[in-house]
Amino acid sequence: MRAGDLNRKITIQQITRVQNASGEMEESTSTFVAPFAGVTYIRGAESQVSQVQVGQQQARFRIYHLAGLKMEMKILHDGLTWDIQELRPDERNNSIDIIAMTVRN
Repeated sequence: MRAGDLNRKITIQQITRVQNASGEMEESTSTFVAPFAGVTYIRGAESQVSQVQVGQQQARFRIYHLAGLKMEMKILHDGLTWDIQELRPDERNNSIDIIAMTVRN
């Protein structure tokens, strides 16, 4: 993998669940890391749900290997929030491909 291939800045967020004063669980997000990534759009689809046009997009985000990355994390890229579906490290642990999906209304 060449460094020039990693030309898009992304933000990987971790989700923290905390109990508020009334005992309810709340989610908050914070930046885990903001690496450069290679982004490849894999597939997209559109459908109509209850008279609303909905689009789904899947992408691969390739980054240098990163310890502590979890499936529960989210990716922010290009104004969208992406849900991580798969983590695919290469055999030498040099890089990791993150397969993620976003849904747009």
